[in-house]
Amino acid sequence: MIEIETFSSEETYELGRRLGTVLKAGAIICLNGDLGVGKTVFTTGLAKGLGCTDDVSSPTFTLIQEYHGGRLALYHFDVYRIADISEMDEIGFDEYAFGDGVCVIEWGSMIKEILPETSYEKPANTVHIDSLHDLLQHGLMKRHHMEMKVKRISETEAKLTFRIVPYENEKYRCKLFVTIPPLHFCGLIEKITVTAKKISILDLCGEEDTVLFDLIVGNKFYFYGREVAEISADLIYKKPVRKGKNYRFVSVSFYPGGKRYDYLCELALAPGDQAVVMTSHGETVVTVEAIFEKTESELALPLTQYKRILRKAE
Repeated sequence: MIEIETFSSEETYELGRRLGTVLKAGAIICLNGDLGVGKTVFTTGLAKGLGCTDDVSSPTFTLIQEYHGGRLALYHFDVYRIADISEMDEIGFDEYAFGDGVCVIEWGSMIKEILPETSYEKPANTVHIDSLHDLLQHGLMKRHHMEMKVKRISETEAKLTFRIVPYENEKYRCKLFVTIPPLHFCGLIEKITVTAKKISILDLCGEEDTVLFDLIVGNKFYFYGREVAEISADLIYKKPVRKGKNYRFVSVSFYPGGKRYDYLCELALAPGDQAVVMTSHGETVVTVEAIFEKTESELALPLTQYKRILRKAE
């Protein structure tokens, strides 16, 4: 796989233009990334390279824009807002994908099930874990107690499931913040499951299959200073499956350098834009610092607890 990094809109445009000069009919390009990263700029350059003279705009609300007049037709899709993948059948997606033009698909990962295998690179979904402490450090830092459930699969293999033990008066479910760079995963999840293979030691107190702990040192687990388990194994972590609909959020600040707050947003905003939110003091203008998306399963709070951006500030 070739990685090319650009550092300006001009470089992104030029990359698209050069690619457009060599693409062949039937090519499919998938673009993924937050708002403002250059998807439309790249597509504009690609259209130029194909010889299209029309102005390119993002088809956010039209699903597809067609550009003709170049050596190949350009079909520009934005599938972020589709409610169901069947909508692609309704517009005759196969005719575009296997036709005589070039397809550019923003948020192509959302419809990878219907894309040709070579048009979407499936990332690895498992990784070896060297340190359980590193994997669980967020829970260990934030809470006094964590729980490990052990499900034996065979004499040499087991499933280890970890979660934060909630306090009695907690209103919402506790979630762990997990970052796994090799899996391109960063998010909040309720529990972590690790496959332990080639177990050489699994020493639990008594016959319990559930262990409470508040400290990990090496491969030993402790609870209030007492060793409760010791695990030596080949640990494999599988990337969590994101569940539910994708929601778009913006992270905003109320003043430069201030704390950021996340709001639901369905508007076309970009980092640096100003927007209006409702606070206890009435409508307030904030600055958009970042834009991202999450599924409902990744949210720290129930969806109904998040406030929404009212409108873009004039």
